[in-house]
Amino acid sequence: MEIDRAIRARLAAGEYDALDGTALCAAVTAHLQEVCPDKHLRVLWQDEPQSTEPEDDDAGRAAFLALLREQNQGIRRVEQLDGNIGCLDRPVYVLTSATTFSGGEDVAYTLQAFGRAELVGETPRGGAHPTDRHPVTEHITVTVPTARTTNAVTGTNWEGVGVRPGRAVAAGKALEIAHQEAIGRLS
Repeated sequence: MEIDRAIRARLAAGEYDALDGTALCAAVTAHLQEVCPDKHLRVLWQDEPQSTEPEDDDAGRAAFLALLREQNQGIRRVEQLDGNIGCLDRPVYVLTSATTFSGGEDVAYTLQAFGRAELVGETPRGGAHPTDRHPVTEHITVTVPTARTTNAVTGTNWEGVGVRPGRAVAAGKALEIAHQEAIGRLS
């Protein structure tokens, strides 16, 4: 009800009247997140018209799996570094940045919590909750959190705070630092 009151009060005050679609979605998202700080709760604008028909779950899953296969499961690069560093035996380093979000944070948080990896980089954005997308119009979609991730080790998650790397460095330096640390551990 607090969310409803916050948005309706601004609507009644005319705060949204002069905004175009992009600005409207950004403003409403900011106002929603003032009341509910979950970064997955968003109103998104798409310039290209989207269907407002409910998606076929099987077709959506098939398209998602095809995208994963096409993009190598999201793994962009695997390489063997100097010193024969690169195997997935300990030590494992996970590199993070301020743009790492949601699923990427889940991998980092889980590996860190189970003591299976060292995190090197920046604290990510803090999106832990799975969401569903709901088209409102041909140009506006609302994303709504539908579950809460709870880690078996910590009993909590990274929502709103991100995953704190053990070695906080600028994202652009994370690979270099992790590589140096790995070589040092193996020496």
